[in-house]
Amino acid sequence: MGHEGESCILQAATLVNPPMKIWICANSIQGSMYGGYDSALGKNLERNLLNNEEILNPIFTEKVGVDIKTYIANNRSGITTFDTDISVPFNGWKDREEYYDKASCCHVVSGIKTPCLYLTALDDPVVADKGVDHEGIKNNPNCVVATTNHGGHLGYRESICDHK
Repeated sequence: MGHEGESCILQAATLVNPPMKIWICANSIQGSMYGGYDSALGKNLERNLLNNEEILNPIFTEKVGVDIKTYIANNRSGITTFDTDISVPFNGWKDREEYYDKASCCHVVSGIKTPCLYLTALDDPVVADKGVDHEGIKNNPNCVVATTNHGGHLGYRESICDHK
């Protein structure tokens, strides 16, 4: 939406936990649930690589320097490891920091011209509140942020005690 500005075809939007500052999200993922979330995401990425091994292996070997199975056998699962070893060389970034900076949507909030509600939760293990560009949202009259105490990537509920 921020890249499209006035050309955006949407009349309004609700953005649910987009990664505004990916470098903060990566730190949150590593620290949440004692690293369990990071490991689970890493394992899922490994499964995706293996499920597409036949197609990906030639370019993977060229970009990463080893085949997919060798890489998985010799590396710890985790999103930041994956980003450093795979996302960066595959996409031509200098390093993980450049990738996280360039891919973060905080840089384009000012370009949003469509009414936009940004929904976030204080206890989100991925997009922590400190990863939200509150200043950018506040400075854009088309944007507003709604913050709940609980929810986010683990799901939104009216109450953590409500089982209805």
